[in-house]
Amino acid sequence: QIDSINLKINEEITILRWGNMIINKIDINNDNVITAIDVTYDPSATNFSKTKKITWLAKVDDNINCTVVEFDHLISKAKLNDDEDFKDFINPNSRSEYQILADPYLKTLQAGSIIQLERKGFFRVDQSYNYNSNKGVVLFAIPDGKLQKNTK
Repeated sequence: QIDSINLKINEEITILRWGNMIINKIDINNDNVITAIDVTYDPSATNFSKTKKITWLAKVDDNINCTVVEFDHLISKAKLNDDEDFKDFINPNSRSEYQILADPYLKTLQAGSIIQLERKGFFRVDQSYNYNSNKGVVLFAIPDGKLQKNTK
């Protein structure tokens, strides 16, 4: 969804690992969620530098749900003065999580593995896939030093 925001009909985009495409149609459901994008491959388009990049996931039955957990600073102030109590600056929202749909290959990862999700960042597998309960993988985001969070 995040890659699809602001796309327009007749716009040229780059679908990673495929090439440049022209958008013919964008289907949006009643919840304002993009459900499909109809494109036409343009083999003559070779200018990848000026196009929006789109990451994609094949629609297969084996895709799995994963939980992504991101952590923010525990203390909301960069530097505390001597007269300040750190308890007054505890960030109540230092942990956030959201669900993603992921490639079935993630089922094979063991807890403790480090992976990179393309264009999202690096993650540590906190909980591997549970085949008995079909419970998805839990991924902890590894901070990259940027101030901005990897929002969904």
